[in-house]
Amino acid sequence: MSHGVRRTLAAALTLAVGALGLNFVDENAASASSSTTTPKEPVSLSEAFNPILDFTPALEQQVLKDPHYLVYGPAVDVNVMGYTILCDVDYMECAYHGNNFEVVRSELKSMVEGVNTRGNTTIVPINDIDSQNKDEVWSFPIALDDTNPTLLGGDCEDYVLWKKRELLRMGIPEGATSIVLVNTNGDANAMADHAVLLVRMADGDYILDNRFPNLMTPQESGYAFKYATSFTNAQEWKEISINTSNDSPLRMNIPLPIPRPADIS
Repeated sequence: MSHGVRRTLAAALTLAVGALGLNFVDENAASASSSTTTPKEPVSLSEAFNPILDFTPALEQQVLKDPHYLVYGPAVDVNVMGYTILCDVDYMECAYHGNNFEVVRSELKSMVEGVNTRGNTTIVPINDIDSQNKDEVWSFPIALDDTNPTLLGGDCEDYVLWKKRELLRMGIPEGATSIVLVNTNGDANAMADHAVLLVRMADGDYILDNRFPNLMTPQESGYAFKYATSFTNAQEWKEISINTSNDSPLRMNIPLPIPRPADIS
């Protein structure tokens, strides 16, 4: 990643961290005499914090072997018509190309989870037939009331697009995100019936799901994982599967799904 892009991400994260009420303080200020009446300015986020881990071959091998990460297989020619139309209409939403996937530092997990929570509580679940009189439209949530532009509605893929845009706006690199198609019944032989957003973090992959209030690991979801956009090419779909290299214990206390109308995924 170029220094210019890193500075852009750092600037965005400065705003995000400020919104969370966090400060990265100059170490010299912490060791200053208690008699100092004028505290030093906090060091800038670009100097104090890098949102991603530096990519190395060792990190790549860790991700490939660690059961907390999904396994991304070869590219597949899968027809996700709604996503294809989205990319034709709004090319920049699907224009990302990178050399390597990126891994977000675990310190930002609460920020990522905050985006998931905000999306789930801000957007009203409504299917495409009712909202747009079409089936399987990939779009950003639409305004449900002309007099209240903050009242938004959409189905699972609309939540995904909104959350991804919010994360990028806050400084999460696109190379750490992936749109994932799953079967919610855990049937690997059945068609995908739901979309979630995945963020690759230092301690594993986490999914942002409009059916659940908190971040989850892929294993916790109980889903069958079918296809996902590549970390290095937003228009390329890959086969994916859960890594079963060992039986590492999973995190417990999984939240119950948020109640949704039966026909809304």
